[in-house]
Formats: sequence, C-alpha cells, structure tokens
Amino acid sequence: MNIFTKKIIGVRSFSILICSVLGSAAFSQTKSYTPVSRELYHTIMERDSTLFSAANSGDIDKLKTFFHQRP
Repeated sequence: MNIFTKKIIGVRSFSILICSVLGSAAFSQTKSYTPVSRELYHTIMERDSTLFSAANSGDIDKLKTFFHQRP
C-alpha cells in the first residue's frame, strides 16, 4: 500500500467520522417535549402502551378493540 492510498483512506475515514458526529448533533433534540394537553398526552400514552402490549403478547381479542370495521 503506497502513501497516496493511505492518505485517501485516512481522509475518507476522517470525513465519515465528521459527518457522523455533525449529523447526530444536528438531528438530536435539544429540549424535552412539553405537551399542549397533559390529559390528552397521558391518554395517548396509555392507549399506545395497551396496544403494543396486546400486540407483543399476541392478544388478538384485545387488538380487535382498537380497530373498527366500516359497515
């Protein structure tokens, strides 16, 4: 491996590292989410938990209560 190839690999590795660090910093949340309605937020969180608990345990009857078939 010649010196030119080593430099190319080094530059590519450094570029990937910089893009990874800057990309994760750019898309990270800087402040926590504050819901407009705490009651609505808690209702959604409760139903979300119930839905995924039923899905993960394979409780089909419980899952059916979340979906309605149109007449």
